[in-house]
Amino acid sequence: MKYGFVKEHLIKVIIITGTTALCLNVNAEQPHDNTKETDATKVLRIVDVFNTSEVLWQYWKNYTDDSDATSEDIGVDVSGLDLTTECAFISIYNITSTDVNFYYNTMMMNQLVRSHYLGHFFAEDNDELGSMNVTDISAGDKDPFEVMKLGYYDGSCSVFFLTSYTENSDAGCDMYLRNSHISTGPSKECEDFYETYCMQKTKVYESTCPDKVREGEEELQIIMTKNNKCMGNTGAAYNRGGLRDAHAVYFRNLS
Repeated sequence: MKYGFVKEHLIKVIIITGTTALCLNVNAEQPHDNTKETDATKVLRIVDVFNTSEVLWQYWKNYTDDSDATSEDIGVDVSGLDLTTECAFISIYNITSTDVNFYYNTMMMNQLVRSHYLGHFFAEDNDELGSMNVTDISAGDKDPFEVMKLGYYDGSCSVFFLTSYTENSDAGCDMYLRNSHISTGPSKECEDFYETYCMQKTKVYESTCPDKVREGEEELQIIMTKNNKCMGNTGAAYNRGGLRDAHAVYFRNLS
């Protein structure tokens, strides 16, 4: 995930969840996607990337996390804060041949921040790999903010080209690795593809990431437990699907 307004949502959430547990009203709405439906008889290769129970770690990217957001834009004071993100990964909630519900997770200010996205698969011309429109459900958006176009996939390593629908900026690249292959790193073929088409390389994953995320999950669980007590039965019912669903409440109500 590349673009600045995504980080603005992360900043809002990390500050709120880091200071207090909130009582929030949940009003989830599924966004409408205007993209042409993929032929139901043809499953795109991009579906295979996300058709897994494994975490997909962001391994390399060719862009920085710099955001032009100001304290006035975001509504909170961010002066003097280290807003560097690290240890980003995708976790899948559910998937069909046309759509995927997933969570984009990252560590910021030593806390785990998570947003709920809807990806809608589609193909351009005769592209068998496929692309995905990404909409930020947790922000209450109805239109996609980004398209992820699959460039390479070998079963464990994938490379995506990223293009924003909302910002005038250059296309970006992300490499993702399945958790079962993170210790060995990308295949030579995947690495060669990335270096050929993406060129610049910033490593996102570090060996300390699993421990950092585990600690972040524990802290987030404490926050959400307090929040559920505040929300009562409504919060408990919403959290029945797990911690990931509950955390999306914060994003949905802070847009």
